Amino acid sequence: MILHSLNELPAHTRIVVALGVFDGVHKGHQAILSRLVQLAREMEAVPVALFFSPHPREVLCPPGPKHLTILNYKSSLLLQYGAEQVVAMDFTKEIANMSATDFLEMHFASGDLDVSGFCVGENWRFGKGNNAGVDFLAQWGTQHGKRVEVVPFVEYEGEPISSTRLRSLVEKAELAKVREMLGRNFAVSGIVSHGNGVGKKLDCATANIVDEMHVLPPSGVYAGLAHWDGRAEAGIVYVGTAPTVRPDATVPWVELHLLDCNENLYGKELVVDFVQFIRKDRKFASQEELAKQIKLDLAECRRILDMGR
Repeated sequence: MILHSLNELPAHTRIVVALGVFDGVHKGHQAILSRLVQLAREMEAVPVALFFSPHPREVLCPPGPKHLTILNYKSSLLLQYGAEQVVAMDFTKEIANMSATDFLEMHFASGDLDVSGFCVGENWRFGKGNNAGVDFLAQWGTQHGKRVEVVPFVEYEGEPISSTRLRSLVEKAELAKVREMLGRNFAVSGIVSHGNGVGKKLDCATANIVDEMHVLPPSGVYAGLAHWDGRAEAGIVYVGTAPTVRPDATVPWVELHLLDCNENLYGKELVVDFVQFIRKDRKFASQEELAKQIKLDLAECRRILDMGR
């Protein structure tokens, strides 16, 4: 369950809080969550991960960055990596204009909760104009009897892992590097929506996930895995505008075809892993030519996923 305020927690609960944007929940974020869990054990407190929703840059300089993880998937990852409660605090222009002191006093020093400590990354900034950082938080924590743990960057190939760096690598289809920095496959998530039925005509029915704010790898075909309701199924994933059958489309989306499952997925929330790139997208001379290529793609997808077992 995703909370939207610390006040939704039971009164007088002792908590320690990890603060961050957490887009991607990459290995740097995971290090923060690991320290959060340790601190919670030391202080006999509940570990809470708190982030702003929407992303602050969506409010301050729209449209903001594209997402590596959208709300529900991000929250499930935060719980997976150690948080026991997740708070997606509404970010507004009023919060953006609050001083660092006012923000801390309002949310962490008042009410019936016992906020005993914080875990943050070394580049965490907050307050109006982002003018306060970890030194300010540590000083405030000392004044109010709250521990502040600052977690150093986690590096990959000599540079800090960051959400910005990951977005760039996803858009370049450097999925092996992304996998190293996430500790898992890159994935997109969303509610399955109805398409226009073209996939069925091509004997390759697809589940469609459309989210213009999700960062996507380059248009093309990928071997993948779909997760829902505790299940995992192999599938082939298409990213693009389908120029052969939808020549006027401009916004890319994700289509998933499950290899060995015919279950109706409409309305379900899926997490779709990108395992390996197969080929670039292109426009075919006819739907018949496209259908032939799809058969080749399906065979290659099976080969890749069988090798990974």
